[in-house]
Amino acid sequence: MNAELPPFVKTLTDRVVAAGRGGHRYAAMIEQFRKPMGAWS
Repeated sequence: MNAELPPFVKTLTDRVVAAGRGGHRYAAMIEQFRKPMGAWS
């Protein structure tokens, strides 16, 4: 496993929760993966 993966997943999870999508589970994570880097809010 790449050492950068855990912090990346944590950041992605934090973004999902901050967007109010924490209860949507993996569907919200997939949506974040699809967004270009500059589109993350």
